[in-house]
Amino acid sequence: MWYLDEGLINKFSQIKIEKDTSVYAKWIAKIPPVVTEEFTITIDPNGGNWNGDTKAKIMKIKKGAYITLPQAPSKKGYTFLYWKGSNYKPGDKYKVEKDHTFVAQWKKNEIKISANNNSKTKAKNSPKTGVNSIAFVSIILILISSLGLFVIGKKQKINK
Repeated sequence: MWYLDEGLINKFSQIKIEKDTSVYAKWIAKIPPVVTEEFTITIDPNGGNWNGDTKAKIMKIKKGAYITLPQAPSKKGYTFLYWKGSNYKPGDKYKVEKDHTFVAQWKKNEIKISANNNSKTKAKNSPKTGVNSIAFVSIILILISSLGLFVIGKKQKINK
């Protein structure tokens, strides 16, 4: 806007200049747009999954905002330890100040096999393997064979 006076009261849009003339401008400041910084937060299940979804979760979050880390993913044969990228646990709060990646850390589950079979009770559904009857039959056959050899030996001694 242009004005004819310093008080910026008499505005004009067109004038015919016939002598030295001073004109005054009124400036209106334009407020620059507010730029909100956003950062990328990536949550990588590292071989695990959330209900079958194995993709990393990628989010754009405003600087200074807080996020809550998601539930632990699952991975067959492994136990979830923490989110690497500062050792956060599921449900922990994280203040976003820069791009950040959280990677699931896992521990392989140990499989314990017990060789101790000192149980005094046997399961009702144990299979009948026949191991006991085979041992019994083997002992009987050995005894009969031994007796037969003894008798044959005696007969040979008598016949001489």
